[in-house]
Amino acid sequence: MFRYFYSRCLPVGSLLEGQYGQSNVHVDTPTVINRTGAKNIVELSLNESEKEKFAHSVKTLKDIQSLYWEYFNS
Repeated sequence: MFRYFYSRCLPVGSLLEGQYGQSNVHVDTPTVINRTGAKNIVELSLNESEKEKFAHSVKTLKDIQSLYWEYFNS
Protein backbone atom coordinates (compact mmCIF):
# COMPACT_ATOMS: atom_id res chain seq x y z
CA MET A 1 0.00 0.00 0.00
CA PHE A 2 1.34 3.44 -0.95
CA ARG A 3 1.05 6.11 1.72
CA TYR A 4 1.35 9.84 1.37
CA PHE A 5 3.34 11.68 4.01
CA TYR A 6 2.35 15.29 3.69
CA SER A 7 3.66 18.19 5.69
CA ARG A 8 1.35 21.08 6.41
CA CYS A 9 1.98 24.52 7.82
CA LEU A 10 -0.66 25.23 10.46
CA PRO A 11 -1.07 27.74 13.30
CA VAL A 12 -0.56 25.61 16.42
CA GLY A 13 0.65 26.15 19.96
CA SER A 14 4.40 25.62 19.81
CA LEU A 15 7.14 26.00 22.39
CA LEU A 16 9.32 28.94 21.44
CA GLU A 17 13.03 28.37 22.02
CA GLY A 18 14.53 31.61 20.75
CA GLN A 19 12.16 32.23 17.84
CA TYR A 20 10.91 35.81 17.75
CA GLY A 21 13.36 36.52 20.59
CA GLN A 22 11.18 34.55 23.03
CA SER A 23 11.80 31.38 25.05
CA ASN A 24 9.99 29.02 27.40
CA VAL A 25 6.47 29.90 26.28
CA HIS A 26 3.87 28.16 24.12
CA VAL A 27 2.37 30.47 21.51
CA ASP A 28 0.28 29.83 18.41
CA THR A 29 2.72 30.22 15.54
CA PRO A 30 2.88 28.86 11.99
CA THR A 31 4.45 25.42 12.39
CA VAL A 32 5.22 22.68 9.91
CA ILE A 33 3.39 19.52 11.01
CA ASN A 34 3.87 16.03 9.61
CA ARG A 35 2.88 12.53 10.66
CA THR A 36 5.47 12.53 13.44
CA GLY A 37 4.36 15.85 14.93
CA ALA A 38 5.69 19.39 14.87
CA LYS A 39 8.71 19.58 12.58
CA ASN A 40 9.73 23.23 12.77
CA ILE A 41 8.39 26.69 13.54
CA VAL A 42 8.08 29.08 10.62
CA GLU A 43 9.38 32.42 11.88
CA LEU A 44 7.63 35.25 10.07
CA SER A 45 9.33 38.56 9.38
CA LEU A 46 7.76 41.15 11.69
CA ASN A 47 8.13 44.91 11.61
CA GLU A 48 9.05 46.80 14.81
CA SER A 49 5.44 47.51 15.76
CA GLU A 50 4.49 43.85 15.33
CA LYS A 51 7.54 42.73 17.35
CA GLU A 52 6.54 45.04 20.21
CA LYS A 53 2.95 43.78 20.18
CA PHE A 54 4.10 40.16 20.05
CA ALA A 55 6.50 40.71 22.96
CA HIS A 56 3.68 42.35 24.95
CA SER A 57 1.40 39.36 24.28
CA VAL A 58 4.10 36.91 25.35
CA LYS A 59 4.73 38.89 28.55
CA THR A 60 0.99 38.82 29.30
CA LEU A 61 0.91 35.05 28.76
CA LYS A 62 3.92 34.51 31.01
CA ASP A 63 2.36 36.70 33.74
CA ILE A 64 -0.86 34.68 33.62
CA GLN A 65 1.04 31.38 33.56
CA SER A 66 3.14 32.39 36.57
CA LEU A 67 -0.03 33.07 38.59
CA TYR A 68 -1.33 29.64 37.60
CA TRP A 69 1.87 27.87 38.65
CA GLU A 70 2.07 29.80 41.92
CA TYR A 71 -1.50 28.79 42.77
CA PHE A 72 -1.13 25.11 41.89
CA ASN A 73 2.36 24.66 43.35
CA SER A 74 1.55 26.17 46.76
